[in-house]
Amino acid sequence: MATKRIPVGVIIKEIIDEKSLRPQDVADALRINRQNIYLIYNRSKMSDTELRKWAKALGVTKEEIEKRMSLMVSETGQGSQSDAGNYLMEYLAKIETEFRALKDQLHVKDTQIASLQELLKMSLGKPDLGGNTPCGKVLPMPVEQSQEEEMEAA
Repeated sequence: MATKRIPVGVIIKEIIDEKSLRPQDVADALRINRQNIYLIYNRSKMSDTELRKWAKALGVTKEEIEKRMSLMVSETGQGSQSDAGNYLMEYLAKIETEFRALKDQLHVKDTQIASLQELLKMSLGKPDLGGNTPCGKVLPMPVEQSQEEEMEAA
């Protein structure tokens, strides 16, 4: 069996996501800028010394990262495409699930905002019982129109 390696940046990002770590916390542990964390996500290789530092910062062993980087595939190469394809398909499915959940949350938030705006309009539209100050009026915001159009499109 031959070995196909998954880029180290993909593995590091996967570990950070699994452990729910913030990139800033990892950057602080490594004494690097947060932006460098995102640059590392694109790396395909890393020296042993760097790998040890990253493993320590992520709370895993160097061997764990190396194990995740290696995929066992058949000598003919058919397995490599299959294993890599499965990995990518699983990752894509995970992203799609997250996207759907976030889209649903956004829809709920839009509905809540619309309800609160309506409630605010109703409460500010009532006459002030306390004295001679004029009652405030809520002016329609241009954002409301675009939100309604987006909700109709979805």
